[in-house]
Amino acid sequence: MRKNAFLSELTISLMIFIGSLFVYLFSLNEIKRFNKEIDTLQSLLREKINQKELYTVEVQRLMSEDRIVKIASDSLGLVRSGTIYKSIFVDEAQLARVNEIVNRRYE
Repeated sequence: MRKNAFLSELTISLMIFIGSLFVYLFSLNEIKRFNKEIDTLQSLLREKINQKELYTVEVQRLMSEDRIVKIASDSLGLVRSGTIYKSIFVDEAQLARVNEIVNRRYE
């Protein structure tokens, strides 16, 4: 009787140990997979940030005053005024209307 009780307790202990080992190995595998996915996503994020910075530099280059003046004079035949305008007066109602139109368009 004692031998059967010992064997059943040993069997139950082995089952618990093997089950725990299986859960541990499965968890370890999932952690490795998630870490690999995190590394991949961080790499992708770095690429996107670099691409955004390149686009920002390109936009700044395209918006440079020298480039715009050159295109305006060469392609469009516009002449730059010698007078520098320091103040532009805009009616407050017109400004509110333009602001409303822009907000509607980009909502």
